[in-house]
Amino acid sequence: MPLLNLPIFVQSVSIWRPRRKVLAPIFALRNLNMFINVFSEQSNTMVDRLSAASDKGTFSIWKYMVAYTMDSICQTTIGIKLGIQMQKNQAFPNNFEKFSELIMMRTLMPWLHSDFIYQFTPYYKQITNSITYMTNFVIIKEKRHALKEDAANKNKVKNQNSDIGKPATKTSLELLIEYSGGDKGYTNLELQEEMMVMILAGTDTSAVASSFVMLMLSKHQDIQEKLYQELIEILDDKENITAEDLSHLRYLDVVIKETLRLYPPVPIIVRTTKNDFILPSGRKIVKGTGVVIHIWGTHRNPKYWGPDAEVFRPERFIDLELDHPTAYMPFSQGPRNCLGYQYAMMSIKTVIASLVRRYKILPAEYIIEDGEKPLRVKYEIMLKHVDNFQLQLIHRK
Repeated sequence: MPLLNLPIFVQSVSIWRPRRKVLAPIFALRNLNMFINVFSEQSNTMVDRLSAASDKGTFSIWKYMVAYTMDSICQTTIGIKLGIQMQKNQAFPNNFEKFSELIMMRTLMPWLHSDFIYQFTPYYKQITNSITYMTNFVIIKEKRHALKEDAANKNKVKNQNSDIGKPATKTSLELLIEYSGGDKGYTNLELQEEMMVMILAGTDTSAVASSFVMLMLSKHQDIQEKLYQELIEILDDKENITAEDLSHLRYLDVVIKETLRLYPPVPIIVRTTKNDFILPSGRKIVKGTGVVIHIWGTHRNPKYWGPDAEVFRPERFIDLELDHPTAYMPFSQGPRNCLGYQYAMMSIKTVIASLVRRYKILPAEYIIEDGEKPLRVKYEIMLKHVDNFQLQLIHRK
């Protein structure tokens, strides 16, 4: 299955280490700050689109979030404005969702793990069609040629944004070509692989996290009001959010962190032990053993989070001092942690700030007062809401 071997986080060390080294500088803060204008532009589009669904009762915010994150990530990675948010038939998101469903189905059916067996099932053709569509979408050869033409006039590139006094924004693809060695660096296939990973992984994680934040704000009106007051104080009536603005939104930051604690987009990860390891219970895990790390359980462990571990309380992250560095790891931990965590946080902050300034978020109409009862969730590669992130939006006066 071609696409399943792409993500560097499941590759062998010999492939993963050099690729990680090339990718890491792309996610440096100086590069990410250039993407805020894209997040702001796309979140404003989303906010405007939601006018049609607001003040009309319960609806699912999921498809709006997916369209926002996919538009944002395609523009920042490969420099293409898809305009998915303005489309009725969203072909790329539909193929991506089908791909995710089929991957999870195969994961939960051990008899389909064999490639030989899987190729004779009806699922194989379905997933191949989705992979082909998504892979053909990221056409690196044509994009590389276009970049060369743009680079022919260096002065033009340098002064691209001279009218606003800011440096020209480079996409992740441009940065990857540059950092991998230009024409002598990554091949078109390698570039395509890495861009697909960024688009697929970045879309779902940010959309899931943002949607869960919206649900938690709908359940906790006092916290939502406190956040709204911070947004009004810091942003006032500014149309576009900047990187500097995000650095001042402290309460927004802890609201998102607390949501990620209770509802991490990736609730479990798998690692292989490099050495023999003795658990606190005295049991021994031998070298080379596959280990499932339960992030959901760790984030709700009273040992690290206290007796109110199940309670949504953003204030716990103010001056937080953890007893163990891995007690909180919504983006994994260690050498193979998520490279794009800062990118994701910037995207989430921008869209949540834009939404809360315009709308008051209420629970779905069928929701009764449930206190701190956890949301109903399911696992589909990412953690998802069983009821598809339904809520209500009311225009603020």
